[in-house]
This record gives sequence, C-alpha cells and structure tokens, in this order.
Amino acid sequence: MPAGLQDDPPVNETRNRFEYRAFAADFGLVEPRLRELGGTPLIRESAEIYLVAAGRGDQNIKIRADQLDIKQLLAERDGFQQWGPLGKWSFPLPPDALAALSAALGLDTTLPESSGQAVNSLVGHFNASRELVIVDLFKRRFGFEVGDCQAEVAEVTINGAALKTACVESTELDQARRLIDRLGLVAYANTSYIEALMRVTGLVR
Repeated sequence: MPAGLQDDPPVNETRNRFEYRAFAADFGLVEPRLRELGGTPLIRESAEIYLVAAGRGDQNIKIRADQLDIKQLLAERDGFQQWGPLGKWSFPLPPDALAALSAALGLDTTLPESSGQAVNSLVGHFNASRELVIVDLFKRRFGFEVGDCQAEVAEVTINGAALKTACVESTELDQARRLIDRLGLVAYANTSYIEALMRVTGLVR
C-alpha cells in the first residue's frame, strides 16, 4: 500500500526532503494525473492547530494529536524548499520545548511553565496576542508514491475556509522536478503552509 507523505522523516540534515507545495481552489488535471501515476491513495484525516507569528514564515509550528511539532525552513533550491524537524514534544511540554517554541515565535522571553501544561492552556495563553494567529486546520489527505517521490492532494479547511493543496517531495531534487513538470503542478506557485496561512488570516497580503 502506498505510504503517502511521511509525517516524521528521519532527522538527517543531508537528506532533508525537497518540497514543492501549492494551494488553489482546484488543480484541474493535476489530481487525475497523480492518481494515474500513483494508483490507489492512502487517505488520512487530521485536525491541527497552527501557531502563526508575523514575520516568522520560516517556522512551521503546529499541534496535532496532543503533540507540539516545530519545523524550520533550511534552504531554498531550484524553486523547492527544504524543511527540517526542530523537535516534537508531547504535552505537558518540558522546559526545552517551551524554549524552542519561544525562539521559533521570536519571543523575547521564554513561555511560562503553566502555558505548556495542556493544549488548551497554550492556546489560551496566546488568545489575546496581536502578533500571533491561532489557526484551526482540518486536513483530508490523499497520499501517493511515484518512484522516489511522495505526493499528495489534500482538502483543507482553514478557520472554516475550504481550499486544496497539492505537494511533491523527495530527497532527489531532479526526480521531484520531473514529477511536478509531468503533473503540471509547476504552473502553480510554490507556497508553504505557513505562507498560505499568513495570507488567509491577513498577516500578509
């Protein structure tokens, strides 16, 4: 069965995946071409909370399944982005997780221990913030494997707004480039989740 996109790739700085992601109301022929090449998809659903800070487009911070997950943008090459895992922690969050979260959000001070006791306490701590947007996001993902590439088309709901995203990623840049060309995905701008969330929520225009 196809593995779809891996949620937790191994931490290896030299083998981080090259990612090309786009957002649109509809992708036309991209999805049927992907289904033709990748066969039966692996379908997954998840409800997630993203913490999006103004000016921090290089930090991907989300909460899923009672875990805090932080990734950071490592490099951009040939139109692709490379994101690497900074860490993943379960609630209640330990001190190193609160320090990492504070740094990722660009805060001047470390978050208080009380804010990391549970998901609700962390979200509640930021509810009144003007520099941070809390985004509720639901994903229904259709994952495929095509050669050494992993790809997906996903239906996403961002604070109630419906959108689609399509992605190709691989440790092999040349193969990923050929696949986005073959799918026609190259016609859509490469846009990370954080960039898309910033636009939808009005943090950037």
